[in-house]
Amino acid sequence: MQNNPLHQKRAGVLLHPTSLPSGKLDADVDRWLDWMQDCGFSIWQMLPLVSPDHTGSPYQSNSAFALNPDLLELRPEPEKKDQAAINIFIREQLAWLPDYALFVTLKQHFKQQPWSQWPEAYRNRHHKELLQFRKQHAAEIEKIVWQQFQLHERWSEIHQGARDRGIYLFGDMPIFVAYDSADVWANSRQFLLDENLQPTYVAGVPPDYFSEQGQRWGNPQYNWEVMQQDNFSWWQSRIRHMLQLFDIIRIDHFRGLEACWMIPAEEETAINGFWQKTLGDELLHALQEHIADLPIVAEDLGVITPAVRALRDKYELPGMSVLQFAFDAFDDNPHKPKNFPPNRVAYT
Repeated sequence: MQNNPLHQKRAGVLLHPTSLPSGKLDADVDRWLDWMQDCGFSIWQMLPLVSPDHTGSPYQSNSAFALNPDLLELRPEPEKKDQAAINIFIREQLAWLPDYALFVTLKQHFKQQPWSQWPEAYRNRHHKELLQFRKQHAAEIEKIVWQQFQLHERWSEIHQGARDRGIYLFGDMPIFVAYDSADVWANSRQFLLDENLQPTYVAGVPPDYFSEQGQRWGNPQYNWEVMQQDNFSWWQSRIRHMLQLFDIIRIDHFRGLEACWMIPAEEETAINGFWQKTLGDELLHALQEHIADLPIVAEDLGVITPAVRALRDKYELPGMSVLQFAFDAFDDNPHKPKNFPPNRVAYT
């Protein structure tokens, strides 16, 4: 199969695995892929596969990397023969897996309290205390690693099955991560936090015709200058990980790579925020050095500025059009089919 499936006109379906009858990554997935192949579809798009928060939203997850354990069929405990494969998996996922497994175990230990409310030694990741906790809770940590190993093994089978049927997997990547996540806890310098590790600014969008008060999402804002110092290594790891799972990635809220709506953390609404330019151009350039033909779709819905369109077009990323938005009197509406450019992903 070709490197970038976005270079050819294709038809696909958007469906999350939880919408299958079992809601699991079981034989229903194989039947689904068979149905897609029979219908001539060659793109399977889905929303994030990460764990959702208490409201069910996968856009506020405890990890930007880990797959949702609820997708897993119950399988037996690992046998000794599995250990070599698990060790390889751990080495390949060192950028996130040890921190994630430790984070989830600590959350369980502290009755699901946010990490910002843990005792100081764990909140601030004191080496001695974390080492001791790892030893005392080794069995629980290993169980979480085993879950992720099984999930990634099963997803590899699904990915190969899709390839065999000529189907590409299209994943979704929220631009921001949740504050109460392994990502922020383990990489606090990469985010705009104060000396008490509390967010100084949070993400959202300003007031518009959808909401008079705007939307205050509450995700911590990135410290772009710090991220640039190591050539965006956290982002590089995240994109590489996504491209192991999927053939195409949609970046949700792509306009945040040009400028973010900065809401002071103490504000209860998104009204009193401001736009601040980000280093998305530098990030995409760094990614392109390693992945020459980025298989990325830019979610560019809503009010999009010329600067955002210029950034999207500079890296030849397709945007999105939605037919439902086409029924108005404006002849230049980008959602009208006659206005679709070739480099576009269209939805009903």
